[in-house]
Amino acid sequence: VYDNTNAIVLSGPSPLTISGLPNGTYTIVFNGYCGGKLCLTCKAILKVDCPPEEPCDCKGSKWGERFITFNNNSKPFNCNNNKPIDVKCKQPVTVNAMYNCVGTNCPGTVNYSLQPPSGPAITGTMPPAFTFTPTQSGTYTLTLVGMCGGKECDKCVIKFNVAECPPEECCKEPITITPGNPNYSVLKCGPM
Repeated sequence: VYDNTNAIVLSGPSPLTISGLPNGTYTIVFNGYCGGKLCLTCKAILKVDCPPEEPCDCKGSKWGERFITFNNNSKPFNCNNNKPIDVKCKQPVTVNAMYNCVGTNCPGTVNYSLQPPSGPAITGTMPPAFTFTPTQSGTYTLTLVGMCGGKECDKCVIKFNVAECPPEECCKEPITITPGNPNYSVLKCGPM
């Protein structure tokens, strides 16, 4: 197979599979041999005119399946609902969301950022699903960003309300006083 500059772009024995050529006009030369001697030459013209690939962008892209699982119950959720979802302290919450992009070879991803009532945000990318276990009372805000081709396409915000999270015990061992010679030592847990 020759391109329009007569450079060989593909060759091999018959049958020859031709794929992946860029748009253009090519000449295919078939040579037939008998006993190692060239007996026949045949030429054919091949015109490759493939439509351009659709760009990987936000146009026509949309949210796919979105599920929250907590308290052994899985249900779909809506984006940007102002009413927080009540969840229990120290019970895992799993969020699974898909973003569907339009275009050839354009897989969608979902970036997430979970902001707890206090402390740093937890960030990552779906798939796979994201699971967190609330350990603080208050509102957790999960922001999901649908991405196509590295571009932000849509945001989805979900709020979780944790009513009561008892504080963890500081001291798991009893406090003891041990007599010393001539001083006493007092062991304390927690801030002094």
